[in-house]
Amino acid sequence: MPGWWNRPLSPNGDFVVGVVLIFATLAAVYAGKMPRKFGGWVYRAKDPAVFWFCVAITFLLGAFFIWLFWSSPAPAPLN
Repeated sequence: MPGWWNRPLSPNGDFVVGVVLIFATLAAVYAGKMPRKFGGWVYRAKDPAVFWFCVAITFLLGAFFIWLFWSSPAPAPLN
């Protein structure tokens, strides 16, 4: 019976997506601006509440993808 973890993205892809999202979050914190959902930017100095909300959501999404990588079942042996 297929479950929610049987999706086209491989477990290694989950790890890569998670690491990219966490590094993008760190770069946004360093730069002080974060891309907005429908284009444009959210700046830390102009709207700090929205900026830190976007940072938290992006970081948690990256952590979720890394969790998917660690919780995925081990592949079957090749022999």
